[in-house]
Formats: sequence, structure tokens, C-alpha cells
Amino acid sequence: MKQLCLALITIAAVSCSTIPGVENKGKDQEIQILPPNIRVEKYKETFNMKAEGPVVTDCSGKPCTPEQLDGLKPDQIKKFKKNGAWKEYQEKEDSSTKKKVSILIRTGDYKDDKREGSWKTLYETGEVLRDTPYVAGVKEGEEKKFKRDGTQTESTSYKADKKNGPYWKKNNEGLMDEEGSYKDDQKDGLWTEYYAEPGQNGAKKKISNYSNGQKQGAETSYHKDGRTVQSEGSYKDDLKTGIWKTYYDNGVVQMEGGYKPKLEPGTEKEKDPKEKKALRSGYWKEYYKNGNIFAEGQREHTRKGIWKFNWSNGNPAYKGEMMNEFMMSSAEAYNKEGQLIGKGKLQFSIMNIDEATNELKASYKPDIPFTFYKNGKKHFEILSESKAIEYDDNGSKIGEGAIMVGTNRKNGCWTTASGKMFYINGNENKRMGEMQSPPCK
Repeated sequence: MKQLCLALITIAAVSCSTIPGVENKGKDQEIQILPPNIRVEKYKETFNMKAEGPVVTDCSGKPCTPEQLDGLKPDQIKKFKKNGAWKEYQEKEDSSTKKKVSILIRTGDYKDDKREGSWKTLYETGEVLRDTPYVAGVKEGEEKKFKRDGTQTESTSYKADKKNGPYWKKNNEGLMDEEGSYKDDQKDGLWTEYYAEPGQNGAKKKISNYSNGQKQGAETSYHKDGRTVQSEGSYKDDLKTGIWKTYYDNGVVQMEGGYKPKLEPGTEKEKDPKEKKALRSGYWKEYYKNGNIFAEGQREHTRKGIWKFNWSNGNPAYKGEMMNEFMMSSAEAYNKEGQLIGKGKLQFSIMNIDEATNELKASYKPDIPFTFYKNGKKHFEILSESKAIEYDDNGSKIGEGAIMVGTNRKNGCWTTASGKMFYINGNENKRMGEMQSPPCK
């Protein structure tokens, strides 16, 4: 009964571990020779297996005898050249015991101390992850990567230990992810990326050109149908350059404009790759999905100079001098019918196209000075914090006074044709007016 319990405990412990067991050969030493010629290497702290395989022993020009092997020092053992089938291990913590154990991660042959032929990198559970060909210690030929079920997911061509030639990669569902070519470890020539998603059926995502690992020349990206262009333009030295266009999924241009390098050639900062950046520059246009112009104006990365923003029906919405990406130093604002509704300084918090409605989405706060219009005529004119003028429908002055900064509403004592009135943030308050000195009434 006692033996049965011990057996069950042992089985349970083994079943909890997901890491295959590795035989720990030899003594607790970092390096040793097991007769007749097997060198065993171990990790220093744990003496778990690190590597094992045959070597060519040499004791005065002849193979070493078992007695001679016993007397060898570690430095002498290290000098023996690897020759034959080797196994290499890596330490990992066992989830059940929380102790470090060795797992087999690589197998292959050595010839005269150099890797030769097929070397296999393994999953923890023993399946082949990668098969790499070697000639005289350098990668040469096609390296293959596999799923656990043996399906190939990646192909890399090597020549003289560098990536040279065709390359392709698929995702775990077997769909092509990208393909192209390498030259001396750098991307070179035409590269194609795909929408590696179920149902895409190999739809192209992007086609780029490379030289010496950098994007050079034309690049085209596509919407998920793989046919409708999403963007197109050119690269120089891995930076966008010249005119670029982006498109909606219905084929209509979304925006177009130019790019140029952030720094002029020859500057010291340009030598730092982190400083290299392409900025939007020159005249830019942005469009609605119906083809009408949404916005247009000059850019030096951010919006500069005179910009025009339109409603989706083509009528003007805002027009003025941009101080930065979100503020106009002087501007005109219009309603959807094209009527002027405001003129002065504007500060935007939102200025884009609402994708749900395909309409301009803008949130702005009038700054000082600013004039509101009604039916094409002045309605409320803010000249300063202390002076604003109200007009009737005919454009005649009917009142003057201060405003509440932020809300731009009447505030304090106002002078009108019928007398004086006191306001608190737009609301008339006679009692507070009577309490002023002098009274506002």
C-alpha cells in the first residue's frame, strides 16, 4: 500500500510538469569528459545540462585513454574540437517545482569545431521550431520555421551567414504576412505586406521598395479589399518625400500634400537617426468622402497662414489666419447655408470630419476681439473685456457694456437706449444693479 501511494505521488508530480525531463549526465562540474569522447558542459550555478556531444581527444597526438581523460583539467578539455552530433540545452523554471531545469533546445552536427549541415531549434516539447543549414560554421541556404504541427511559416535565405535572397512569412493560420528579398541582411527591392486575416484571401496591404534596408521610391498601401488604394507616395532614405495622397475606401481622395525632411542636409542633428523625420510641407488639401474639399492651406508640419474649412455641401465654414494647428488669429465663421455668423479670433478644440455623419465636426471658443453676425449683419461685437456692443436686426446699436470672459455674455452695467441694466453672466439682475456705486439703473 505504501509503495502504491509513493507511485501515485510520483505520477502526479510528473504529470504537473510540462517540461520534458533531461538526463543529468556526469558529475557536478562545469565541464568534463565521459569515456570515450563525450564532452559534457553544465551551468555554473545549478550544474544542469548545458551541452553534450563528441569531441576529438588529443593526448600527445593520439586519442586519450580513459586514464588520461580522468587527469585532464577544464582548460585542456575546452581545447578539444567538437565533432559529430551535439545537443544544446537551456535552463527554465519548472512551473510545478519552481526549480530550474534544462530543456533540449538545439541539435545538430559539428565538423572540426564548426556547425555543419542541418541544425534544428526545438520547442520545449520537442517539435522542430527552426531548421537552419550550416556550411563550415556559417548559415548557408534556406532556414525554415515551423509550427508545432510541422507546417512551415517562414523561409529565410542565407549566404555567407547573412540574409540574402527570397524571404516570406505566414501567420499561424497559414496566411501570407509578408514577402520580399534581403541583400546582406538588409531589405532590398520589392516588399509586399498582406492582410493576414481570415477571409482576406491574400489581399495586399502594402507594396514598398527598399535599398540597403531603407525605403526608397514608390510605396502603395491598400484598403482591406486589396485593390482600392489607401495611400501612395515616395520615400527617400526611409523618409516620406514629395506629394502623398490618401484615399477613402470608395476611392475618393482623402488628403493630399507634400513632405520634406525635418532637418536640412549637413546639419549635425541629422546624423542622429532619432532626429530624422519627414514633415508635412507646402499646400495641403483634405476632402470629404463625397469629394468636396474639407480644408486647404499651407503647412510647415502644422497649419500655417490662410486656411479654409468647408461644410460637406461645399459652403464655407471657417476661413482665416492660423496661429497653430487649432487657433486662428483672425477668422470668419459661416453656417451651412453660407451666411457669415462670426468674425474675429477663434480657438478650436475639435476640427475634423465626423465619420458617422461625414460632416465637419468643430468645437470653438471665440476669443477677443470677435463679432457675431445675424442674417449677414452685426449682432454682438466684443472689442475688449470691458467693451462689447449689441446691435438690432437692422444693424443699429442698442447697447454697450462689459462681458464675462470665457462665456462672452453680458456682465456688469450695460447702457441701452432705454436706460442702464445690470447683468451677471448674461442674466439681468436689477437688485444687484441698485446695490452698485453709483447705482446701475
